[in-house]
Amino acid sequence: MTLTATVTAGNGTPTGTVVFRDGGSAISCSGGTQTLGSGTATCSTTWSSAGTRSLTAAYAGSAPYAASSSSVVGQVVNAASTTTRVASSTSPSVVGQSVTYTATVSAPAPGGGVPSGTVTFRDGGSTITCAGGATQTLSSGTATCVVASGSAGTHSITAVYAGSTNHIASTSSATSQVVNPASTTTSLTSSAGSVTPGQSLILTATVVAVAPGGGVPTGSVTFKDGATTLSCASGTQTLDASGVATCTTSFATTGSRTITATYAGSSNYGTSTSAGVSESVVNASASGLGFSGVTVDGSAQTPTCTGTPGSGYSCSVTGGNNAVLSATVGFVDRAGNPVAYNSATETISWTTTGKTAGSGTVTVAPNTTTSTSSVSATKKGSNPASITVTFKTAAGATWSATLNLS
Repeated sequence: MTLTATVTAGNGTPTGTVVFRDGGSAISCSGGTQTLGSGTATCSTTWSSAGTRSLTAAYAGSAPYAASSSSVVGQVVNAASTTTRVASSTSPSVVGQSVTYTATVSAPAPGGGVPSGTVTFRDGGSTITCAGGATQTLSSGTATCVVASGSAGTHSITAVYAGSTNHIASTSSATSQVVNPASTTTSLTSSAGSVTPGQSLILTATVVAVAPGGGVPTGSVTFKDGATTLSCASGTQTLDASGVATCTTSFATTGSRTITATYAGSSNYGTSTSAGVSESVVNASASGLGFSGVTVDGSAQTPTCTGTPGSGYSCSVTGGNNAVLSATVGFVDRAGNPVAYNSATETISWTTTGKTAGSGTVTVAPNTTTSTSSVSATKKGSNPASITVTFKTAAGATWSATLNLS
C-alpha cells in the first residue's frame, strides 16, 4: 500500500523530508519518495502481520518551516487469503508402496508473505497418518506426507492448511491417487523330501508382496499335487498375520510328485503360484541296495553277503584268473530281499575296479526290483575286481553296496 503525507504552511511550500511511523517505529519504505515535492511525500510498504496499526507522518522541518506531525490514522491489516495445492510423487502406486504427498501454501495478490503453520492431509474424509504424524508443519510454505496405502482403489487426496494469525486457512482441490494391487510371490517348503505311503508331512507356503509393494497379504492358499488339489488333514490354508499357510497331508501310493502352492489373491494383492517342490513317496520296506543275477564268466553265482543293507553292505564271489563278474542292481529290504522302491524311475550310480576301472549309472524302472541293465568288472590276472553302487535318497541319505570278485 502507499501512504501519502502532505505538509502545508500559511505562506509558501515547505521542503525537506518526512518519516512515516507505525506506532513508535519508523516504517521502512520500499518505494515512493520521502522527500517533499510540492509539499507531498509518499511511502510504499507492506505488512507482515495482521492487526490494527497507528500510522503517523513526521515532517522534520526546514527553515523557515517548523517541524510537525500528523494526527494518527488507523490502518486495519487483515489476514491474507491463501491457496493450497497438493501433488503426489507417484501415481499410480501399489498397495504398501510409500508415496510422498507435497502441499504448497501461498498467499495470492494482493496478499503476500510466506504462510506458516500446519497442514493435514486427507484421504476422502479421513485424516492420513503420515510417517511424521497426522499434522505436518510448513517449511518455506511446503509440507510433505510420506505414507503407504493399505488398500487398492482410487483415493481422493486433499491438503488442509489450518491457517495462522496472518494467513487464512485453505483446502486444496483433490488429487486422485490410484493404488493398484501389489504383486506377490509364493514360496513352498516341505518338512520331508522323502516319505512313505501314509506318512504325514507338513507343507508350508509363505506369501510376500513384491517391492515396491508392501504389507502382509491376506487370503487363502491351495496346495496341489500336479493338477490335483491336496486334502489337508490339519494346518490352516488361510494366511496368518505373517503371510504363512500350512497343510498337513499324506500320500497313499509310492511315486515322485511335484507339489505347488497357489495364493488366490485378494482385492489388495495379486495371485501367485510357487515353484514346484519334488516329493518322493517310497516303499517303507526298502532299506538299501543289493545285487541280483550275479554271474562269473556267465555262470550264476550266489554271493555271500555281510553287513546291513544301506551302509556297509558287502557281498563276495570267487573266480579264476581274468574272470568276468556281472550283476544287476536294485533295492532290498533289511534282510537283503529285492523290493520295489518307487513307482517312478530311479537312477543308481556305479564304479568298478579291476582290469578296466569305470563308472556310470543304471536305472530301475517303476515298481521293479532291479536295474534294466547289468554292471560288470573283470579281474586282472589273479587280482580282485569289484562293483560298488550308490544311491542318494530324497531324504538325503546315501545307500551303498559292494560286490567283490576274488
